[in-house]
Amino acid sequence: MSGHEGAPPQTRLDFNEPPGPGPDPGVGVRLEVDEEGVGWILFDQPGRPVNTLSTPVMERLRALLDEAVRRNVKGLVFASDKNDMFVAGAEVEEIAGIADPATGMQKSAYGQAILETVSRFAPPTAALITGPCLGGGFELALACTVRLAENRDSVRIGLPEVKLGIIPGFGGTQRLPRRIGLRGALDLILAGKTVPARSAFRRGMVDALIPPGLGRQVAREVILGRRRLEPARPSRVDRVIAAVPWLRNFVLSRARKVLAAKVRPDHYPAPFLALDAVVAGFGRDTTAAFRREAEIEGQALVTPAKDSLVWLFRASNRAKEPEGLPLDRARPVRRLAVVGAGVMGGGIAWLAAEKGLPIRVKDVQAGALEHALATAAGNWARAVRRRRLTPRDRSRRVEQLSFTLDTTGFRHVDLVFEAVVENLDVKRKVLAELEGVVREDAVLASNTSSLSITDIARDAGHPERVVGLHFFNPVHRMPLVEVIAGARSAAEAVATAYRTALDLGKTPILVQDGPGFLVNRLLAFYLGEALHLFEKGADPERTDGILTDFGMPMGPFELLDQIGLDVAEKVTHVMAAAFGDRLPSQAVLARLAGEGHLGRKSGRGFYAYERDRRQAATLEADRARGAPARWDPPREDVLDRLLLPMVNEAARCLEEGVVHRPLDVDLGMVMGTGFPPFRGGLLRYADARGVGAIVERLERLADGTGRFRPSEALRSRSGGFYRP
Repeated sequence: MSGHEGAPPQTRLDFNEPPGPGPDPGVGVRLEVDEEGVGWILFDQPGRPVNTLSTPVMERLRALLDEAVRRNVKGLVFASDKNDMFVAGAEVEEIAGIADPATGMQKSAYGQAILETVSRFAPPTAALITGPCLGGGFELALACTVRLAENRDSVRIGLPEVKLGIIPGFGGTQRLPRRIGLRGALDLILAGKTVPARSAFRRGMVDALIPPGLGRQVAREVILGRRRLEPARPSRVDRVIAAVPWLRNFVLSRARKVLAAKVRPDHYPAPFLALDAVVAGFGRDTTAAFRREAEIEGQALVTPAKDSLVWLFRASNRAKEPEGLPLDRARPVRRLAVVGAGVMGGGIAWLAAEKGLPIRVKDVQAGALEHALATAAGNWARAVRRRRLTPRDRSRRVEQLSFTLDTTGFRHVDLVFEAVVENLDVKRKVLAELEGVVREDAVLASNTSSLSITDIARDAGHPERVVGLHFFNPVHRMPLVEVIAGARSAAEAVATAYRTALDLGKTPILVQDGPGFLVNRLLAFYLGEALHLFEKGADPERTDGILTDFGMPMGPFELLDQIGLDVAEKVTHVMAAAFGDRLPSQAVLARLAGEGHLGRKSGRGFYAYERDRRQAATLEADRARGAPARWDPPREDVLDRLLLPMVNEAARCLEEGVVHRPLDVDLGMVMGTGFPPFRGGLLRYADARGVGAIVERLERLADGTGRFRPSEALRSRSGGFYRP
C-alpha cells in the first residue's frame, strides 16, 4: 500500500499550547486497540447529534496519538460511533468567540500541528467516513494515508468553511490541492462545496467507496495489508499544472477572475483569503505554507462577514427549536399529497420525492400532471448527467411520485399541501373537498403567499387542522418556509407542519396569521417604495444597481419582473387593504400589467427580455407615455427609502407577535428574499447602524407624510433589537 502519494513533504511542526483545558477523557474521543493490533480512534461526543473538533477534542486527540505510539499499534482508523456521522467540522461556538487574529492564528496552528502528527504517523492511517465529513473533519481525513467512504445517503464531504466566512485552516488549503489537483481543489474550497460519497470518490477526495456496513471490515483489511488500495492521485494534467509555474499561475489567475465576477471581496472576503492560502502553498516549504495559512485564518476569523455568517448558522440551528411551539407534539408524517401541479405544487412534489417521502400529486388537468412529472424527471436527469445521481438513485426518486385526477389514495396521507391558485373561494372549495376524503388526523397545509389562513379555514369542519406552509419560489433553491398558525390552528397541527418542513430540509420560521405573513409584508414596503421612486422618474436600472451593490441578489424591479407584474398587482390589493396610506400608491403595476408588460414571462416588464435573458430597462417607453423626467436621488436616499421602512415594519411585526424573535425576521429576510447574508439580516443591519439613528433618519424622510413616520414599536427598540 502506498502511504502518502501527493502529500506535502514531511516536516516538523512545533505544538503551540492550546487555549483551554488539557486532555479530558470525557469529551467523546477514545482509543481502542483490537485483537490484531489495529488502533481505533472513535468519535462519539456525548449528548450531541454530531461530532466536532473543539479544542478539548483536539487536545484529547493529541493525547490519544501519543498513546497509540506507546501501544505500538499496527495502524490507526479514525471512525465514529454515531450512526450516519463522522466529524461535522470545527466547533462553531468557538469560531464565534474568536475576536482577535492572534487567537485565530494560534488555534489554526494548533490544529495543523495535530493533523501533521497524523500525517507523519509511521504505521498506516485510515479515515472511515460514514456520515458528514466536513471542514476540520475532512482535513483530518486528508491527513490520513487513505480515506474510505461508505456509500450512504448521509455522507457529505467537503470544506464549506468559506460559507462561515473563514478558510480551511487545519491544513486543508495545502493538502487538498496535492491530493486531487489544483483545479478540483479550487472548485471545492472557493465555493465551499460539499458532495456525496460517490462524487467524492470520482473527484479523488476518497480512495474507496464501500457498501454500507462493511466499512470497519474493509478498514481493518487495508490497515493490515490484506487489501491493496492505492490512494487516489491527481490526474496527469493536474500534476503538470502543479509542476509548471506559468501554467499554475494561469490557473490561479483565472480562478481569481471567476471569483471576482461572482462575489465582492469587501462583501465576502473568505473565498479570496482561501485563494491566497492556496497560492501560499507553492514556492515555499511546507512549514512556511502552513504558517501562512494560519495567519490568513486569523485574518478571516475577525471579519464582519465571519461574524454575520456564523451568527446565521447558529440562528438556523435555533430555528429547529421554535419558541412557543411544542415540537414533541408533532405527529409522524410518512406519506404526503399535494393538490395543484403548478410551479409551486410541482416543486413541493419534487422536494418530497428528493427527500424520500412518497407524495401523491392531484390536479384537474392531465397536462399539468405531465408537466410536473417532466419537470421533476428533468431535474433528476440533469443530476445524472452531471454525475450527482446514479440512474438507480433517479429511479428511486421517481418511484416516490404518483399522480391522479381525483382524490384516490388521499385516505392514506398524513399531510396534504394545497397549492392551487391564489383565490380565496377556490382554496375554500379545495379544502372542503379534502375534508371529505382525508383521515381526521391529517393536516391540511395551504401554500398561500398572502391570503389569511384563518379566512381559508373559515368554513372548515375542522379548522384546527388547517395551517399555512408558505414555500418560496423556486422551491428547490429557496431554503425558507413560513409555517403559519391561523386563529384556530391546533398546536399539534402547527408542530406537525413545522416538523415536516424540517424533514424536507428547509429552514422554517413560525409566523402568526396576518396580511402578507412576515416576508411578503416587509417586501411590500420595500417594493412599494421602489415603485414610488419609479413613478417620480427614478431609473429602475440605477435603483437595481444600488441595491445589488448593497448586496441584494437582484434589485426590486428585476424581482418584480421575476414575480410577474400581474401577480404582484394582485398582492398589492391585499396589502393596501391592510396597511392603507402607510404604503405608497402602486398603480403603475396595474397600468403595466394591463398593457401586457408582465415581466420575464411576457418578455417585457421593467426590463425587456430576450430568450429569458435581461436586456435594457424599458423606462424610455414609459416616459413616452407621459412619466416624469428622469430623477436620480442620492444613493443613500435610495437605500434608506427602501430599507428603513422594512425595519420600521419589522418592529411592528415583533410587537404584534407576528413572529416572536428578531432572529426569525433575519432568517426570513436572508433565506426568503436574499437579504445580504454578510450583513446578518435586516435587524442586525439595523443594530449596526443604530436604531436611534434610524429613527432620526425616518423622521427626516417623513417630511409631513405618514409613510416614513417611525413607529412606537421601533422607538421602543432604541437600544437595539438584539440587546441583552
